[in-house]
Amino acid sequence: MRLATFSNKGTVTETEDGLFAKNPFFAVLDGSSAYEPAGKIRYRNQSSGQAVRDLVRKEFSLLKPKKPLRDLMLAINRKVGLFQKNKMNVRLERSDLLAGVCLAAIKVGPNSIECAQAGDCYILWVSKKDQPAITPNQSFLCEKAELKIIRKLMIKHSGDRKKMWQDFAPELAASRLKRVNKKVRDGYGFLNGQTEFAQCLNSFSLTRNKVRNILLFSDGLTYFPDTKNPKTLANKVWALYKKGGFRAVLQNTRDKQKKHVGRSYVDYDEATAIAISL
Repeated sequence: MRLATFSNKGTVTETEDGLFAKNPFFAVLDGSSAYEPAGKIRYRNQSSGQAVRDLVRKEFSLLKPKKPLRDLMLAINRKVGLFQKNKMNVRLERSDLLAGVCLAAIKVGPNSIECAQAGDCYILWVSKKDQPAITPNQSFLCEKAELKIIRKLMIKHSGDRKKMWQDFAPELAASRLKRVNKKVRDGYGFLNGQTEFAQCLNSFSLTRNKVRNILLFSDGLTYFPDTKNPKTLANKVWALYKKGGFRAVLQNTRDKQKKHVGRSYVDYDEATAIAISL
C-alpha cells in the first residue's frame, strides 16, 4: 500500500479541513462552524468547526478495527453530540447552532474496504480495469440554493463579505434546520452529534482485490458545478489526477474559479485529500 496526502488552504482565514491516515483508517474531514450574524460561533480559541474537527480526528486515533466502520462513525457522532451539548451548551435539535464535519472515510481490511461518506466530501475508487466511480455530492442541491443567495448578497453589499455574512447567517441557519441530517430531496449528512445522522450516512463496502486506487478529498478540490453528475466528476478527477496528481486537479478547479473571484463567500476554498494505491 502506498499513501500520499495533500492540502491547500486557498484564501480562507481559518482552516477547518483535516485528515487522518493511519492504517487501516483513512479519512478526510471538512469542518463547518455554526454562524451567528456576528460571525462564527467559537469554542475557546477555535472556531466551532475546528473544535469538532479536532475532536473527530482524536476519536479516529482511538478506533479499534474490529467493529464495522459505520458503527464506529456513529459512535464518534455520539461523542460529538455530548461535546456540543455539555461543553458548548447547544441543544442537539438545533442543527443551526451545531458545528460538524462532512467526511469521507475508509477502513481497509484484507478482503474488503469499508466506506463511509457524508455531505460534500468524496470517495473515488478505481477498478483494476482503470474505471473510476465516486460517491455523490449529497449536499449539491442545498449548496446550489445557498450559493445563489450568497451571490445576490455579495452584489447587494458590493463585495463586502462581512456584511454578506451578517445577512446570510439567518439564511444559513434556516437552511441547516431544513436540510441537515434530513431525509428530504435536498438533505444531506453532517456529523454533528444528531442521532438523525445515521439515516444520511452513506456506508458501503468494496471488494479489495477489485480496487486499485482510492482518492478521498474535500469539496475544495473540485469545481462545484462539476459535482452535479457523479460519473462525469469521477472521470474528470481521475483523468486529471493521472496527469499531475492532486495539484493538477486543484489547478483545474482554480482556473475555473477565477471568474468568480469577489462574488462568493471565499475566492479559493481550502482542499484536503488522500491517495491510496493498493
